[in-house]
Amino acid sequence: MKTNSKKLRFDSVKESRKYFSHLGSKLRGGEVIEFVGDLGSGKTTLTKAIAKGAGYQNEGSSPSFTISNEYRVDKFTIYHFDFFRISQNPGIIKYELNELFNNKDVVIIEWADSVLDILPNNKIKIQIKVLDLNSREIELENSPKFNYLFN
Repeated sequence: MKTNSKKLRFDSVKESRKYFSHLGSKLRGGEVIEFVGDLGSGKTTLTKAIAKGAGYQNEGSSPSFTISNEYRVDKFTIYHFDFFRISQNPGIIKYELNELFNNKDVVIIEWADSVLDILPNNKIKIQIKVLDLNSREIELENSPKFNYLFN
C-alpha cells in the first residue's frame, strides 16, 4: 500500500501541542493512530493534545498502568492504549482491538509492537525522535485515506 509521509520539527512542547490539537480537530472517526517513540518522547502529551483538539474537555492522563483510557467527544470516542507493560501475551487485547478497528471511533496506540500483526493497513503512524529536552522531529506516515488530516 502506498503511504504518504512528511517530517516536522518542533522546538517547544507548546508548538507541538498546537499542531496536534489542530490535527485532532480534523478527526472524523475511524482513524487508527500508532505512536512510536522512546520512553518520555511525548507520545502521551501529543495524544492529549489530539483529544483536546477533538473536543475533549478534561486533561486526560497516561494509560501506562491502566492500559487504556477513553476520551468521549461529541462525534466519537477516542480509545487511547499504552501497551508498554503488556508485550507478553496480548491475546485478549487483540480481540478487543479488532472490534474497535471496525467502528467509527478513534484508536490511538502507544507501544504497538505487540499488536502490529492486527493493525489495519489504513492507519496513521507517528514517529517521534527526541532531539533535545524540548525539540522533537516527528515523522507522519499515513495511507492516502487520511490525507485530509495533513492538508
